[in-house]
Amino acid sequence: MGDALDVLCVTIAEADATIDVEPLPLARGDARLLGLAIQNLIGNAVKFCGPEPPEVHVSGRTACDRRVIEVADNGIGVAPDQLQRIIQQFVRLHPRAVYEGTGLGRSICQKIIANHGREITAAPRPGGGTTFRLSLPTDASPARAGDA
Repeated sequence: MGDALDVLCVTIAEADATIDVEPLPLARGDARLLGLAIQNLIGNAVKFCGPEPPEVHVSGRTACDRRVIEVADNGIGVAPDQLQRIIQQFVRLHPRAVYEGTGLGRSICQKIIANHGREITAAPRPGGGTTFRLSLPTDASPARAGDA
């Protein structure tokens, strides 16, 4: 997690963002790729902010046979009918003149988590923003295709 924040340190500082990271549970998988997925979600939370400085909360918990990592923000949010679109490659909800990017970030996150045999979901937060949930295998979960 520290590497992800190090990569984003200039972006975080320029946006005057607050990033709160709770201790995360251990999960089975490729630490570099999982870190990249979380880094992308934090970076998007900082980029797609509203008029207030970005606030991002990263937390985790154990739920049955999986670990759940949540990245919650106070950003512009995603309409419920657009949640499935944002994980498709090259799908952009906003023009490039408003927000930079290629439309690949969240689809890469989706692919990383899918290759670990699990899923990523998103839900609007009451009052604005979005919570992304990464479901990951536990150390005790049976190995699945793509598990490292």
